Amino acid sequence: MRASAEPKDGPERVGISLETPTRVFISYRREDTGDTAAHLRFSLGRSLGADKIFRDMETIQPGQNFETAINEALRTTSVCLVLIGQSWLTVKDDKGRRRLDAPRDSVRVEVEAALRQGVEVIPLLVDGAKMPPRKELPESIGELALRNAYELPWTSAITRLITRIEQIERAREAREAAERAARERLDLTGGKQVEPGTWRSNSAVVSFNVITRAMEISLARQGHKVVLATKDLAESYRTLGKRTLDQGFLFPEIRHIVDFVGVKARKSGRRYIARSYSLKSFAEVPAQLEMGRPILVPILVQDWWFKRPVLKTGFVDVHAKDQFLGSVIGAVLGWDPATERVQLLSPWSTWGRGGMGVLTQEAAVKYLNSAEACSIEAVLMPKSPFSSGRSALPP
Repeated sequence: MRASAEPKDGPERVGISLETPTRVFISYRREDTGDTAAHLRFSLGRSLGADKIFRDMETIQPGQNFETAINEALRTTSVCLVLIGQSWLTVKDDKGRRRLDAPRDSVRVEVEAALRQGVEVIPLLVDGAKMPPRKELPESIGELALRNAYELPWTSAITRLITRIEQIERAREAREAAERAARERLDLTGGKQVEPGTWRSNSAVVSFNVITRAMEISLARQGHKVVLATKDLAESYRTLGKRTLDQGFLFPEIRHIVDFVGVKARKSGRRYIARSYSLKSFAEVPAQLEMGRPILVPILVQDWWFKRPVLKTGFVDVHAKDQFLGSVIGAVLGWDPATERVQLLSPWSTWGRGGMGVLTQEAAVKYLNSAEACSIEAVLMPKSPFSSGRSALPP
């Protein structure tokens, strides 16, 4: 027999906490299984930790947007428990309509979001309730009928449920650890702040900062701490290209210089070359990063990148109203395999996070010119008996 009073297990959380991610999400109808939900949270909390259990009465604060709170909670959830009582399917609103058929019904929103985000969903049948057939569910949550359900008698079911949740948690932790390891392998910044550089000229061309910074990162990945002279790269371009920087530059010419002329180190005076490798397609980005090679790529710059919020965050997605401003050189320094997003070093130190931005895969395909992209592996320039100085650019 269940008591009607709600058990107390310490101070309740107010609002969504990102510091303690939700792991178990309880979806229920208050008039159907409200008491059961309260006792379930208490029982699971004793074994799993009360701060990891999401139940709307405790976790959503007054005035907080319901759907935003639900989606945020489910973002870190391992298991969504859907409590199904005798009236879960049939309960009606004050106009006599079945509540589950309403697109904004809270239970429907919760189950839809859990299924959409790939959360493990477990139906719990309460007080002899039966699993509703798929044909009686809205199409958007019809998949719920295919999930293996648990029946509550209480003690034995709670024990089995905790065991199953712990299994799912271990699998999730292993998956998240693998994702973290993959991100670290494909993040040439090492999780540290990277900025494009400080060299400035009277020209609008600031992409040379990115090129030398990418070469420095390549050298650092090989265990060599070298600071290159961006001004030397610019002087090489002016000398060999026989034009001023104000006239712009051609990316193939820059590749020729970093491949064969190199860039001088600030302290030692040694020259380093880049060894550039053309990419056949954007799909090669993760493999090149895993080899420790930054990727130089022309960026098709849009006007809205310099407006908030993009100017502040550096987060770029596709946009319906693009206005092309020009092209600069950036460097791809990271790839997140879970979200398929690209970390991009721009030439603008006041843009994004000190020059760093993040592009969705769709934005990267649209705004990065992968046809001219190349990965680089910086090395000390070998001494050649056949060359006594800088070679001219190819015609």
